[in-house]
Amino acid sequence: MLRTPEQAPRLNRRMGKRVPVRLQRAMALGPGLAPEKESLVASTPETSQKNMAKEEPAQDTGRREWERPRRNATVKTQSCNLDDDEAELWSFSPTFGTPPPSAMPGAGKRARDRRRLGVTSAQTCAVKQFHEISSVLELLPRFACCDSRPSDEAFAEEVLRQIAELKAFLAVDKSGQDRFIFHVKAKESRVGLHDTIKRALTQVGGWLEMEDDCGTAWNLLWTYRRNKKFLDDVPSLNIFQKVNHFSMSTVLTGKDLLKDTLTPYKRIFNILPATFNLPRDWKSFQREWHRVEEGCREPNLWIAKPSRGACGRGIRVFRHLKDIQPYAKNVVVQKYIHPPLLLHGKYKFDLRIYVLVTSLKPLEAFIYTDGLVRTCSQPYNIDMHDLSNKFQHLTNTSVQKERQSGTAVTKLSLKALWKIMRKDGVDCKSMWEGVIGIVLKSLLCVSLHPSIQHEPNAFEIFGYDIMFDADYTPWLVEVNSSPALSCDGEVDDTVKLGMLYDAIRIIKPVQFSRKALLEFLESLVVGGGTRCRRTTTAELQAKLAEIVHPDELSKDRELGGFQQIVPSPAFDHVLDEYSNRDKQAHKTRH
Repeated sequence: MLRTPEQAPRLNRRMGKRVPVRLQRAMALGPGLAPEKESLVASTPETSQKNMAKEEPAQDTGRREWERPRRNATVKTQSCNLDDDEAELWSFSPTFGTPPPSAMPGAGKRARDRRRLGVTSAQTCAVKQFHEISSVLELLPRFACCDSRPSDEAFAEEVLRQIAELKAFLAVDKSGQDRFIFHVKAKESRVGLHDTIKRALTQVGGWLEMEDDCGTAWNLLWTYRRNKKFLDDVPSLNIFQKVNHFSMSTVLTGKDLLKDTLTPYKRIFNILPATFNLPRDWKSFQREWHRVEEGCREPNLWIAKPSRGACGRGIRVFRHLKDIQPYAKNVVVQKYIHPPLLLHGKYKFDLRIYVLVTSLKPLEAFIYTDGLVRTCSQPYNIDMHDLSNKFQHLTNTSVQKERQSGTAVTKLSLKALWKIMRKDGVDCKSMWEGVIGIVLKSLLCVSLHPSIQHEPNAFEIFGYDIMFDADYTPWLVEVNSSPALSCDGEVDDTVKLGMLYDAIRIIKPVQFSRKALLEFLESLVVGGGTRCRRTTTAELQAKLAEIVHPDELSKDRELGGFQQIVPSPAFDHVLDEYSNRDKQAHKTRH
């Protein structure tokens, strides 16, 4: 009897059998799909580019359809310099590439979670930069990952589409200066976001704003929220186009999904306070509350917040189990960090850290060395009758703005915090290393998530909220996909504008001549536009040398205030920690 992937785990449990890891992975990815073996870390500029070999079609051995490996996958990706043992360890393998089976939720639940996240395909996009192109097909995103040679009609259709897009670009920028074109979506509702982005791009220079009615003739699309209309088209974007969101980064930025993403690795990386999603985890939360209540002399404080809330709305601190409804919907309950590290020994604070991720698979990330320190406006205390005082417990800037009186400063730069800490004899270098460790461990867990795919046309600036306890241990509170970028003071101008200026220089596409590329593509069209001729590699390389500005390929990446953390020795240390503990867990199981 043919059973669906959701029915198979239930059948195995009734029969007392353990679900095979291979079957778990196949069911987690959906019918007919299996993960490709990809490098976990992006290569450094000195590392040569390597393409992975095509997978051989698997022989049909009578397995069910959902068990069969994917048949049509060719993965083109960057890889770092790894020896054979390291490459095998860090790749997607049943032992080390996915969470250990003992830590994985049920396979049926994984499949349901995958559908809830909207993942229907494991297709990857492998668009190359200009200096890496050796075939005309690699200029055309639609065919960048194709295993087979497209038909003459399909090839001609895509070339004509590219020609139409280039003409649209030239219609927007009639100066002939090949300026980059940007478009900010939702600027009517987020005026501060639009103004800050525009100011940063003006400082960088060479950017032109696109009007709303100019279609897709943009090099940079900046949206406040994930726009499904645009993000669904990411695999078909040109090599000179970027969007500021990954399609599945919600596994990191959703308060409820972050907990699900990090839970399989909590025995390896303990970076998130005890967190529960209600009503699903009500019984687990009850057990943990009673355990803490019986074994701790400190107040048993918890914080509840809406899973999709923002700006401090709906957040409250509570003490007793009766203060939270067992069937509250879409609520995340988290252990309150007590006692927290206090600024000047009085005010609770947290850090807003900006992390630029240019690729989630393979992983490449940068952390901005300055950031924001958000403080409460009233001295911290845990009076049981005053837990509702949000000016003592919530560091959100939007919350502290509501309090008009008082002289306490509620926002300062990270560099200013380090100066204060050094005067008190605090080891700021160790604190910063702890912050980087939190970011690296969370990004590693996300990169191992089965829904994350290679998206070369996307990047994202994440806003990490990190808090220290009184023992100087850092804890991850949450991650924001669209951190507030509006500037309402000198601190914001210094930190946010500086961060955006440096981020845009890192993700900026290669400068090229649109007119020269248009003329080259038009020269391929023959037969009245019904077909296109192919080119030799030598002819293509000669043409690309004319199309791309020669200075662009020799430029080193300017990091400015950013520090590259992946790849880096610090990330190597995190990988070692992950692999060593996973090996021990694997030996224990066997």
